[in-house]
Parts: sequence; structure tokens; C-alpha cells
Amino acid sequence: MDLKQLRYFMTIAEEGQITSAARRLHIAQPPLSQALKALEQELGVQLFERIPTGIHITEAGSLLLQKGYEITSLIDSVVEDLQSYKGGDQGILKIGTVSSAGSVLIDDNFLAFREHYPNVKFNLYEGNSYQIMEYLEKGVIEIGIVRTPFDNENYGKICCAPVPMVAAGNQNAFPFSPAQKVTMEQLSHVPILINRRYYRLFQSIGARENLDFHYYCLNNDARTSLYWAAAGLGIGIVPQETVLTQSSLELIYTEIDCPEL
Repeated sequence: MDLKQLRYFMTIAEEGQITSAARRLHIAQPPLSQALKALEQELGVQLFERIPTGIHITEAGSLLLQKGYEITSLIDSVVEDLQSYKGGDQGILKIGTVSSAGSVLIDDNFLAFREHYPNVKFNLYEGNSYQIMEYLEKGVIEIGIVRTPFDNENYGKICCAPVPMVAAGNQNAFPFSPAQKVTMEQLSHVPILINRRYYRLFQSIGARENLDFHYYCLNNDARTSLYWAAAGLGIGIVPQETVLTQSSLELIYTEIDCPEL
């Protein structure tokens, strides 16, 4: 399989029809159909199921499409780097960041960097901490900004300023005083909405303090916790920065009184 075949396959998958894919690729339909058939024969799997209304991607095809995006993204970034590279004072810096950490980038240090290297451009890849670490492992990005805890055994790291975890909730259903820190014991009496990456940490604290927490919703994104909290479904446990980026939700929040958080 070469890159041309892969791009043909990805275009077919995105269009959902060979006819429209051929039109987008500016080639005739028969050669494109033959290229797809040859690719399936080479890989030994069926990438699409033929149905009366067109084609439907198979499970194997979905896997190839996912890997295809990763491969083409990496190739495109290499091309961009080579085209923009000149003596180290210009190019593209690829950074992955959790969506709530924008303030880590946009600060005085960043502005000073821009003054020193005005020709350097940026490609940002946003996602949760697990996705950012995966991008780093695959070489898609050069620097990752993630939340602790994470497995840092194979990476150099620089710790940014600590950010407190807070409890956030609906203005009309917030059981705590925003003027005071909330204790872990108090949190054990309310439904908790929390990113599952913090689940083990909470379980550890609960075991030590003899507390049982009511996990109403475990999720993969702190913003989900805030959306549910805004709807009055529980108390969102998130980094303070995340609340500040979601001001439209009009949440009330207070810092959690726990050194580990």
C-alpha cells in the first residue's frame, strides 16, 4: 500500500460513494474502483460493503481510516516543517494541549517567545491528556501540555504552576459556600461528576479518610462534568481553569480543601 492508495481510500470513505470520490479526486470512476479492489486484495480484508445506495465502511475499513488520518497528518507536518525550515529561526512548532490549559500558552513567556522568533508558527492539537500523550508517542507533536497524574517515565517534564481543583455547580442548587473551601467529607454527601482520570485519586483519598463518594457520572472530559453540573445533576470536580473557560455556563464554584488536589 502506498500513500496514493491510502488517500484514494480515505476520500472514498469521506464521500461515502465512489462516484463523488472520483469527482473530488479528478479521476474517472473505473480506475478508482480498480484501485480500491487492488487495495482490498493486497490487505486481505474487505474495506467497504456494497449496498443498494452506495457503499458502507466495514470495521476493518474504519480502522484503516483512523490510522490513515494519523499517517497523513504526520506526513503533512513533515512537509510543512521542511518547507518552512530556515536556520532554526522559523518553522512550525507542534504543541498538544488539553483544551482547558490555554492560559499556560498565552502568557508573558509566550509573548516574549514571539518577539524573539516572529517567524515561528504553531500547530495546536487539542484533546484530553490521554490523547495528547498518544500524539507525543507517535511524533505528531513535540510538546504536550497535560494534567497530572500521568505516566511520565519516558518523558522529560516541566511542572507549571499548581492549579487547584474546585467543586462547581448550578447557581440555584449549589450546597456549599463559595467563600469557603469545601472539604472531602462534604463532597462525600453529594453526587459527583468527574473525569475518570481522577477516579483512583479520589478512591485513594476516600480509603484514607474512610469516605464513600457517590460518582454520579464518570467521563473523559472535564467540560462534560461542567455541562452536567450546570444542568443541576451534581457537583463537577474540575481544575479551576476549566471553570474559567466556561463562563457562559454561569456556575458557582469553590476550591477543594485537599493538598493532593
